[in-house]
Amino acid sequence: MPTIITSHITITGPKQDRDRLEALVRSDEQAFDFNRIAPIPEALKGMESYYWRIQHWQTKWNVRNCSVESKHDALIYLIDTAWSCPHPVLEKLAEMFPTLRFQVEVGGEIPEEDFYSFSLNATVPNT
Repeated sequence: MPTIITSHITITGPKQDRDRLEALVRSDEQAFDFNRIAPIPEALKGMESYYWRIQHWQTKWNVRNCSVESKHDALIYLIDTAWSCPHPVLEKLAEMFPTLRFQVEVGGEIPEEDFYSFSLNATVPNT
């Protein structure tokens, strides 16, 4: 059984861009779907798909649990993934939305595990 990693993602910037991002990442199945950002090629099956996800998402599964909260000045996601934070997915979102700032705090299910944080588009002023 994999270690579950929780990423707390706070996104700030212009509301219209936050709304566009929220619509982009939402699927019929969940509020944050990696396939909406970096879709698995349909031709890949079985282990090919598994290795593709590890390379392009940095995790073997899509988001397992997700909550989203929209505030007047931020969009906040709490997502669970297997093994690691999905850095490549978040980096792609930051490229797609250069006007948005992403602050990410990452931790695991075991208290002794390292917690860390990072920013993407850190030079974008908070609005």
